[in-house]
Amino acid sequence: MITTLIILGQIKIGSVDCVTGDVALVEYVNASGEMEYHDVSVKNSDCLPAEGDVVFFDGNKIYECVERK
Repeated sequence: MITTLIILGQIKIGSVDCVTGDVALVEYVNASGEMEYHDVSVKNSDCLPAEGDVVFFDGNKIYECVERK
């Protein structure tokens, strides 16, 4: 299911730049190949991201966090 949403562009993959309060700043590469930043609420997210984690997200929440080793 998550793979289908990624292919359709509804869910993006990015890296958490920083977490401040209830907001995570996520950096990701858009469809044009340019780096973008997006603020995502941590309140409604399915996991608690930390700086450097790889996350699957949309405009409203983070669906999965993967700790970068």
